[in-house]
Amino acid sequence: MSKHRLYFIVPASRRQVKIGMSANPWTRLYDLQAGNHEKLSIDLLLTFPDRSSAWRYEDAMHQQFAAQWLHREWFTYSSELQAFCRTWKEGGRPSISQPPCSIKQAISCSGYQISRDDFLANLRARAIA
Repeated sequence: MSKHRLYFIVPASRRQVKIGMSANPWTRLYDLQAGNHEKLSIDLLLTFPDRSSAWRYEDAMHQQFAAQWLHREWFTYSSELQAFCRTWKEGGRPSISQPPCSIKQAISCSGYQISRDDFLANLRARAIA
């Protein structure tokens, strides 16, 4: 059974971070590098036993850090996000609030046809208001 990893990929400037999921984050890094002028690196990898566990954690991360959301899976690499990654790297387990439901469930329950990006943009607007 393949493991799935949640990755945090950062450019050399460390101004943004891509929070995504892949069974092979090194291939994903290579693919992303092809379209990016800055050198990218993997700042943090979290391993999960299955895809659904990784997806739920990724979804929770996207919602928790919605105020830093920029576009798709890219976020401002804020001091809060950096501290989250540093805690993991130092052997700690930072707390992450479990959202009441997944983004997909929230969108389908809303009664509207909106994209994942629109949903995160709405969360971001509420978080910084």
